[in-house]
Amino acid sequence: MAYPSRRFHCTAEAVVPHLREGGYQQDHSIRYATSEDCAPWFGTSGSALLSSDGSTVVGIHNTHNDAGEKCTDDNPCEVGSDGTVTSVKGRGYGQQVYGVAACVTAGSKLDLSRQGCTLTGAEPRGGHGS
Repeated sequence: MAYPSRRFHCTAEAVVPHLREGGYQQDHSIRYATSEDCAPWFGTSGSALLSSDGSTVVGIHNTHNDAGEKCTDDNPCEVGSDGTVTSVKGRGYGQQVYGVAACVTAGSKLDLSRQGCTLTGAEPRGGHGS
């Protein structure tokens, strides 16, 4: 993970089916192996997750479990395919970005209705990001 003041050395341990936090769910999130070299903190969300070549962006860091709670704000939980809920204090997660390219049009504009785009969410409105 690349962060302006420090580079973390995280290893992808698993891709989890569902990650829930507060009122949100993300699918196919990357779970990091726990290590001293991989200890993201508040404010590192949005940092690039780089492949082992050190330059290919494969995801972005987005959350970690702060207090060991299940599925609350700042405490994501994993929900397995069988519905099993797991929560581990300190565990960090990132989100894959492979689906973004299919949603980008000429001029680098995001179009969630573009053929092949599988991302969901609200479209930017009123000139944001233009």
